[in-house]
Amino acid sequence: MLSDAERATALLERYSELLILPNCDWDRLGVTTVFGLLFGASSRHFARIELATLAGILTTAGVSTAYMIDGEHCVRTVLDLMKQRFGISTPHAITHLKAAHGGEIPVVAYDRFHSKAEHLGPERYLFQWNGRHLRKSLINGLIRFVLDGIQLVDRAGERIDVTSHLLRHAGATVQRQQYGVPLEVLAEAMGHTLTADGQAPEATRYYSQMTEAQKAEIRHDTVLAIMDDAKLAVRVIEPEQEAERLERLMTEADERTREVLERYGGLHPVTFGHCGCGYPGLCVRGTARSFCLGCPFLVRRPEYLDRVDFLLEGYLAAADAHERMGDLAGARERKRLIAELRQLRSEMLLLAEAERQGSWTPRWKQVPPLHAASTG
Repeated sequence: MLSDAERATALLERYSELLILPNCDWDRLGVTTVFGLLFGASSRHFARIELATLAGILTTAGVSTAYMIDGEHCVRTVLDLMKQRFGISTPHAITHLKAAHGGEIPVVAYDRFHSKAEHLGPERYLFQWNGRHLRKSLINGLIRFVLDGIQLVDRAGERIDVTSHLLRHAGATVQRQQYGVPLEVLAEAMGHTLTADGQAPEATRYYSQMTEAQKAEIRHDTVLAIMDDAKLAVRVIEPEQEAERLERLMTEADERTREVLERYGGLHPVTFGHCGCGYPGLCVRGTARSFCLGCPFLVRRPEYLDRVDFLLEGYLAAADAHERMGDLAGARERKRLIAELRQLRSEMLLLAEAERQGSWTPRWKQVPPLHAASTG
C-alpha cells in the first residue's frame, strides 16, 4: 500500500495545478479520497481540478473523511445540474465560451419575457445559454449559489444583497469614477435614452456624484491651500529687518496710533483675529503656527467664527479619510487641530454672547477713530 507521502505525490503529479496551494497538507488525504480523485467518479468529472482542491482544503481544515466524501458528492451533483440546465461546464466559462465560438462571445437575443426586451436587441451577453440570454432571476440564483455562506455588509453593518442589478451599478460606477468614461458613452452602454439635445439623462448622471472620499480630499486640499495662504501672510521676516521697520513706523506714528498698534497688534492680522505679541514678525512660535491655534498671544475676534467652522469641517473630513486609509498618525494630528478649533470656537461664542449682553466690549471698538483723536 502506498504511504501518505506517496499518495500525495501521485495526486500532485496528476493535478500539477494543485501546487499553487502551498498551505494544503496533501499527506493527510485518505486512501478513499485519493482513489476517487485518481480513478473514481471525481477523476472523470469535468471539474476534477476543483474537486481535488476542495478535498485538499477540507482535509487540511480537519473535516472528517465521511463528511468530505458526502460534501464532494453534493458538489458534483450541483455542478452536473448547472451543466445540464445552464450549459455551465467549468468555472472558466468565459474562456470556454469564447473558445467554442471562434474566440468571441456569441451574439444572442435578449430574454423575450423582460419588460425592456423590445428595446434591447441581440448582444454579446455574458450570461447566456443555448443561444438565449439568461433572465434576471436565473442569474441572481447563480450569484446566490456562488456566494453561499458569504455575508457582505456595508460600513453601517447593513447586509448587502448582491444581484445582477448591483453588479451593473458597480460596473457603471467604476467606469465613470475610475476610468472617466464619458456620460454619453456610459448611457449608451447601459441602455439609457439620451435627451433631445444629446445629453445623458439624470439616471446616467447619477454615476458622476462624488464619493465621500473624493469630497474629503477636496476639503483637505482646500485646507492646505488656506494654510499656504496663511503661511504667506504670517511669513517669518528677518528679525533685524522687522525690528528696524517697526522702530521706523513707531517713530513716525503719532502717540495715539502707536498705543493702538502696540496694544492690539493691529499691524499683524491673522486668520482668527490679531497677533497680540507686539512684534508679530518675531513670532515666538516660528513657522509652527497652524493658524495661531493655542497661542497665548492670539487676540480672538468672534466675527471670524465662520472661518473656524469652515476649517473644522475640513479637518473632520480629513481625519475620517486618513483613518479609512489606515494613516493613524495623520488622523491623530488632524484630531489635535480639531480639538483646538473646537476650543477656539467655544471661546469665540462666549465672547460674542458677552458682547451681545453688554458685559464685554472689544478693546479695538473702544478706541475712537484716529481722525477724531487728532482733532480733539
